[in-house]
Amino acid sequence: MRMAFLIALCCALLLGGCAQTGALTGGPADSTAPTVVMSVPAARSTYVRTKTIRLVFSDYVERSVRSQLRIQPSVPFSVSYAGDEIDVELRQPLADSTTYIVTLGTQYTSRYGTPPAEGYTLVFSTGNTIDTGIVAGKVVAASMSGIEVFCLPAESDTLPDVRLVSPMYRVAVGSNGAFRLEGLRDGVYRIAAVRDANGNGLLDADEDFATATSAITVRGGLAPQITLRPVPPVDSLGPYIRRARALTSRAVELQASERIGSTRPFGFAVADSSGLRTVRVDTILFSRDSRDRLILRLRDSLDTGSFRLTLADSAFADEAGNVNIDTLRTLTFVGSDRPDSIVRRTVSDTTSKRSSDDGIILGVFTDSLRRSPFYLLRLIDPKGAPVRAAAVQHGAAVRFDSVPPGEYRVDVVLDRNGNGRYDAGNVRPWTDAEDVVALPITLQVRPRWTQEGVRFDVGKIEP
Repeated sequence: MRMAFLIALCCALLLGGCAQTGALTGGPADSTAPTVVMSVPAARSTYVRTKTIRLVFSDYVERSVRSQLRIQPSVPFSVSYAGDEIDVELRQPLADSTTYIVTLGTQYTSRYGTPPAEGYTLVFSTGNTIDTGIVAGKVVAASMSGIEVFCLPAESDTLPDVRLVSPMYRVAVGSNGAFRLEGLRDGVYRIAAVRDANGNGLLDADEDFATATSAITVRGGLAPQITLRPVPPVDSLGPYIRRARALTSRAVELQASERIGSTRPFGFAVADSSGLRTVRVDTILFSRDSRDRLILRLRDSLDTGSFRLTLADSAFADEAGNVNIDTLRTLTFVGSDRPDSIVRRTVSDTTSKRSSDDGIILGVFTDSLRRSPFYLLRLIDPKGAPVRAAAVQHGAAVRFDSVPPGEYRVDVVLDRNGNGRYDAGNVRPWTDAEDVVALPITLQVRPRWTQEGVRFDVGKIEP
């Protein structure tokens, strides 16, 4: 009797366990990146005549995966979703004897919120051969969000303008910065990295961008690995003053159109409305609250009358070095007789104070190959962003002041035009990005410490 009861209890427990359905809960979330584990047709298939392409994933993925699919050359399609697989229904027949490239972007996640490590590419052909060319490499940027690599065949001198026309080939960059574009014919290509934030397949004016440092030749299916370093578009517009207002009898606040990098003390003139009485400017200070506001400290007192502020050429510049565009522009403001309680400070107050924890790096830069007349030496933080830069030449002493404590990599821009910044290239006309050499050194900056004797030697390191 007792044995029968135990058997019945075990059966009940087993049946109860088997009756439960749904996703398992509990335990740590799976951080494994989702991947495509099977495709129909299979990769590198020939004589494909399918009307449906199926991709099967290693795990359940979000529905947003549907928006990440692209077919090149372009074919209209629709996508149906089934959790761990998607079906791509082609709305028109594929062209004969053509290599097709199906790419999957990286702006989706698994059910646990983990994004793919890199984009996926499926190559097949409707003929008996497949174009085997591959362009691969990595993108170096502080964030990989939305970055795609554009690839343009350069068989003629005229390239499509990617500001207006989507490129023939493009592939998303994975979270690790890697990219791989397959199915290319042998030939010459122009490559660029674009942070396509709105997903329209075009280079918009406000999007991060960089070209490769040279044209890429695919020969025998092979091409050299490339590195792309997209940066925000160069700010070429100068700042201007939006308004002026008196804070006290000896302080006038100026609101600029953007953050200000530097000022020229004698570029600002204040006079009464008649122009007969000049109010002398003593010092220019940055506001404690925002870098886009300046405070004019005056030697002479204002009253409650009307005053004019006149800005001379190059009175101030933004953080990109562009000078003010409102040369000799005059702004009117009402004065104040409010007593001034601010302690007078000197012009040195216009520069930021060095943090007590910052460090200093001293060294020498050399390039035995003399590959450029000008160089830009940069300290790169762990996120890939330059935090300090110094224009140098071969044999020059190097000094980095006010460096926050931390670990830094070092690279060198071969600054061929000598403008003191990294140029990421252009698309119209097409211009190659400047070469960057990564030095095999890591610097550890300690608080309140001066690191001396650092040798920044480019030597024979390849860009």
